[in-house]
Amino acid sequence: MEIKVNYEILGQAISYYKSLGYQYIDVDWSASIEAIDITKPVAIKGPLVNVGPNFLVASAEQSLLDRILKNNLTSGKYVTCTPCFRLGEYDEIHVPYFMKVELMDYQNKTKNEEVIYEIIKDAQGFYTQHLNEVKIKEYPETIDLEYQGIELGSYGLRYHKDIGYWVFGTGCAEPRLSYCKGLKNADY
Repeated sequence: MEIKVNYEILGQAISYYKSLGYQYIDVDWSASIEAIDITKPVAIKGPLVNVGPNFLVASAEQSLLDRILKNNLTSGKYVTCTPCFRLGEYDEIHVPYFMKVELMDYQNKTKNEEVIYEIIKDAQGFYTQHLNEVKIKEYPETIDLEYQGIELGSYGLRYHKDIGYWVFGTGCAEPRLSYCKGLKNADY
């Protein structure tokens, strides 16, 4: 399985979100098991890839949470980019690893559900630069942006007793966006 990542699109995404006031920070591609367990779905079983004292992340959200747990991140709006390593079944859309620009609004002790819609609006603004008809679909735990039924990203509000509240979301996943752009071009 060949995975081609368009790093130019990732760079465009980071620049776009920075222009909207997100602070870019570099984060590790691994995190503590404590941080990973906060967002790891219960259904995910099997070995995590151990790299020293940490494990490869399934999302930069885990890296950001690891920083918060270590008191190395204060409240604010952040954008970052890491590879995401995933277990599961793979096809042309679902791949074992990819690159993702992650968005987070770390609220700490304040719960503000409206921020979810602000982040979705920001992400939809980025995606519509590349695709037409990016739709919002609500699920019980998340709200997704989709193109032709393909998930571009998930967004939601989470809480953890040691962290507080934060809103998470996908700023851009590659090669998923490139795949969808290929579908768009095939429509013409």
